[in-house]
Amino acid sequence: MDLRCSIFNSPYRTILYSGKPGSDDTDLTPMYHIYTPYAFKDGTTVVSTISPSIAHDPTYRFRSGNVLDIKDGTEYDGDGIEEIGQIRWKSLGSTMIEFQGKVTKASDLLHHQGFLWKDRSFTGPDGLLYVWHNWETLTVKKSGETKETVVARFRQSAKLSVKNTLRDNLEITEEGMHMVDMIVVTWVYLWTQVMWSTVGVPVASGLSVSLK
Repeated sequence: MDLRCSIFNSPYRTILYSGKPGSDDTDLTPMYHIYTPYAFKDGTTVVSTISPSIAHDPTYRFRSGNVLDIKDGTEYDGDGIEEIGQIRWKSLGSTMIEFQGKVTKASDLLHHQGFLWKDRSFTGPDGLLYVWHNWETLTVKKSGETKETVVARFRQSAKLSVKNTLRDNLEITEEGMHMVDMIVVTWVYLWTQVMWSTVGVPVASGLSVSLK
């Protein structure tokens, strides 16, 4: 399965669509809603799922490709937007991540490790240790195995790409299908940090996530 995003080059204000790998945009279904207010250094990123019952409703404008049509989840009618996590950003103090009813310091949920402390690790729902390597590749090493298994891999597209099928791609393998929500939330946090440190301010985004 493929998840693609509507806007180009940011993880924190976008719609992720689901579909088969290589599908045309018209065959995709809105699946994740990610919203962060602009000028958000002490704001909150909210990650939500989109109910199939409203995914193709044109009044929600999920497919418009306009970042301004991605609104705070409370501004939509009905209950088709279900929150699964929050990232409460702090320019001073500790950023907090809320996921599955628990609120944790980001630094306690995602531990620094690896060369120059660029990697981040967390414990998955199966009790295994997962590692984001430089925020681009997520791996796990199972008991008895000598090599790490790739769970997710981010591929950044050419910045001038205009086709949705050629934009940034987060591939999630079978090894990660039991915790897609957690992968999305942790990756949004890590990539936002990268973008924040690179450009200093929020920019519009376009992401593609593929699940296999």
